[in-house]
Amino acid sequence: SSWHRFDKTVEQQVVKDYQKNNHGTTSVTINSTSYEINFNDMQQMNTSTKYKRNVRRREQKKNVVKVIQYL
Repeated sequence: SSWHRFDKTVEQQVVKDYQKNNHGTTSVTINSTSYEINFNDMQQMNTSTKYKRNVRRREQKKNVVKVIQYL
């Protein structure tokens, strides 16, 4: 597997929520599927199936933008 970047709208929401509370959670919808992202565990969970996958946070050198990605 390789890491995939969230689309821009989801990424902006996730980064904003992470900056507010980097030990909390946020909820997002990707392709009509709802996920909960737990920043403390750095995992996203499909709220229907409860399947979890890792997410990571990366600094972008050019704009020092925080990027959230999923595996």
